[in-house]
Amino acid sequence: MEPQSVIEGGNGVLSLLDRLYGLLWRQLEKRAVFFSGKTRDLQEDLFFSQYWESISSDVGSAHTSYPNGIHPGNMVAAEEIARSLVSIFTRWNLKSFRKIRVPNQDNNLILIGGPVSTLLTRMAMGYDIHDLNKEPTTALKYIFNLNVRKQDICRMVVNGVELEEPTYPIIDRDTGKSYGPICDDDGYLVEDFLLINVIPNPFTEQRKVIVSISGCHDIGTRAFALVLRDRGILEEIKNRRDSSTTRSFQSLIHISKLAKKEKYFKPLKVRHIDTIPLETKGY
Repeated sequence: MEPQSVIEGGNGVLSLLDRLYGLLWRQLEKRAVFFSGKTRDLQEDLFFSQYWESISSDVGSAHTSYPNGIHPGNMVAAEEIARSLVSIFTRWNLKSFRKIRVPNQDNNLILIGGPVSTLLTRMAMGYDIHDLNKEPTTALKYIFNLNVRKQDICRMVVNGVELEEPTYPIIDRDTGKSYGPICDDDGYLVEDFLLINVIPNPFTEQRKVIVSISGCHDIGTRAFALVLRDRGILEEIKNRRDSSTTRSFQSLIHISKLAKKEKYFKPLKVRHIDTIPLETKGY
């Protein structure tokens, strides 16, 4: 065999091994077994986690259906997110999520749940604390339509209990387009949406950040864990955000597939719809 043929054959084997190694790595990342340095870097860049020496959380204790505790779907979401957010999980005790407490608003904040269930999300997005039907005071492009009189009902399972919950779609204020959860013919949730807000903390004069994770339902909120493991989506969000000079942004994610489990419905597949920088949107 000619020397050049040997070299080309060897390069072909190495290329195949590289591809197989890359596929294996991606599968491990998606299952939160292991994270590459690239995924870690993207998480830290997008969600400021390398600076979070002090962090507080609001995990959804404002929902009127759960007056004595945290929305159970939000609790599951918080734990799944913590396992997938590399820097937080390695530096921060997961038990912090399980404490029902008043968050320190001067800290960096991670807010789990939408404005119906999570008080600080409600405040950060500019909703009236007591009247969710009022238009938010912020200039955010994407908001929730919380006028429950106009919403459909979706059936789902939360903590082993079948519930019928109002559907709150996400609205594009610039175009009027609505992104609402989809139910099947029996009324069961089959698709959901997630809104990610990364904004300066408006509750303090310190240089702190809010990462707000808000699904239309808890399925959407939980899907943030899938986003954190998906390097392709993280790269797309970063590229869209970096088209501007700001580090604040909104991202809209579609949960296009879920599994109906006995205790909780489970998000399986996510798709990036849009990311917009927020420097011209009031932040």
